[in-house]
Amino acid sequence: RADGYLNTIPRWSPDGQRLAYLSNRGGDYGRMALFLIARKDSADERAAGGGVTGAAWSPDGKKIVFSKRSEPDRNGSRFWDLYEIAPGERGDPHRLTHGLRATRPSVSPDGTRIVFVRNGGGDANLCVARSDGTGVKPLTDLHGGEQVYTPRWSPDGRRIAFSLSVGDRRDVAVVSADGGPVDALIASDGTDRDPCWSPDGRQLIFSSDVTGIYNLYALNLVDGTVSQITNVLGGAFSPDVNPKDGRVAFSHYGRSGYEIRVLPDARPWRTIDPALFHRPRPALPDTVAAAPDSSISGDGLR
Repeated sequence: RADGYLNTIPRWSPDGQRLAYLSNRGGDYGRMALFLIARKDSADERAAGGGVTGAAWSPDGKKIVFSKRSEPDRNGSRFWDLYEIAPGERGDPHRLTHGLRATRPSVSPDGTRIVFVRNGGGDANLCVARSDGTGVKPLTDLHGGEQVYTPRWSPDGRRIAFSLSVGDRRDVAVVSADGGPVDALIASDGTDRDPCWSPDGRQLIFSSDVTGIYNLYALNLVDGTVSQITNVLGGAFSPDVNPKDGRVAFSHYGRSGYEIRVLPDARPWRTIDPALFHRPRPALPDTVAAAPDSSISGDGLR
């Protein structure tokens, strides 16, 4: 798909039949909306607007959780918060959180929890909430200016992969879904980002510019091998693997801007020296699971 200049963050539905993605189609450069693709010969459906960031399907495909800017509160402040919609239904989305500066959600495989990025005080951390937006608890405790991006649940629901920025570098890391130390799996001299799991949990597919151009790579979590999947001239970002047939959707940067493209599978184009993606990372404070009685509201801990 090439309508609009920015088309990015594709997400397959659980049945593998539809794609949700973000686009500035019909708007200014940075004004994004959530669209759905059903078939190649059908028009894309605009599902939600309001400056949307990444979206995530519920496991049954009946809901899409996403983040967007809220309506102004009584003080005129607008915050990023989590919302959900039912694909194909008209009406306003249902708001899940309030005043949390919450972005980039991912729904757990069992549908009971949502992990997302919460911004505040110059830092970004991962938080986990129940599927209705209640019981928000911090999953990480990073407080040195670190930033986290694009968390994704593993298929077994035990780990969360995400992109972690420390200083001038950005790596791919994982953390237990219950909290604990960060484990940097991908750390190179380039920028490593946008991790997603293969449906069987045996691979992490990610984007990196370690060669000077962003391409897609796959880390085999069983034997540690790394394969390059794409060989584009512009850039390949935000991969997502179809849970039914293994097709890989991603955002491609070319002469017309960012467009959604689909590969037939994650077949390797060439094998990469694994040492290329195992640069030591700087020391970080351990991440911590929230205490059982600590939850977060829009006004802070309570």
